[in-house]
Amino acid sequence: MEKKHKRLKAAIIILLTLIVLTYLLFFAYFPPFRTGSPNTVEISEKKALRECPEIAVTDYDREFLDKILNDPRFEELENKDKYVSMSVTADEAGFERYALRPDENYTVHASNGIAPGRPLTISIQFEYEGGLYHENLYMSADKVYPQTDYAKAVTVKRFDGKFIKQYWNFNGRYEKETWTYGIVGFIKDIMSAMYGC
Repeated sequence: MEKKHKRLKAAIIILLTLIVLTYLLFFAYFPPFRTGSPNTVEISEKKALRECPEIAVTDYDREFLDKILNDPRFEELENKDKYVSMSVTADEAGFERYALRPDENYTVHASNGIAPGRPLTISIQFEYEGGLYHENLYMSADKVYPQTDYAKAVTVKRFDGKFIKQYWNFNGRYEKETWTYGIVGFIKDIMSAMYGC
């Protein structure tokens, strides 16, 4: 009986040691040393949609963004001679909820571009909170005559707010950013700095 108790105790100690080592190697955040800089790679549409189907800009997304982009309150921004912007939540403005996230309010940021004469731009940030992992959604539309450019990003964060990965769709060009933490991430940063990768 005592041998069985010792084995159980040893097994628990080994398991706890493995958990702590895994945390230190891959998940720990060391603020003075580690900024959590991303590794960004361009990926194919097929790979992006396989890993993160929500990154696709659908016909529904275009219609949804166009309704907001063409709202009279934002169209007034286009006629200004200087840079102007405004922000409003969907609930404040009476905009419809996004069908795939009906429980989430969102904030719309609109501006007349980065300089006078630039196209009207809107961006939408959803307010998802909760869970072990947070999946935030961002969408934007730029009036670039004669068409409109659309972008979408899905960001996965840890419960403590640290980024894990992010997928971007820039008008049909896809990128994936991944963040690494812990000792492994720290070593990767040192190696990147040394070899300029």
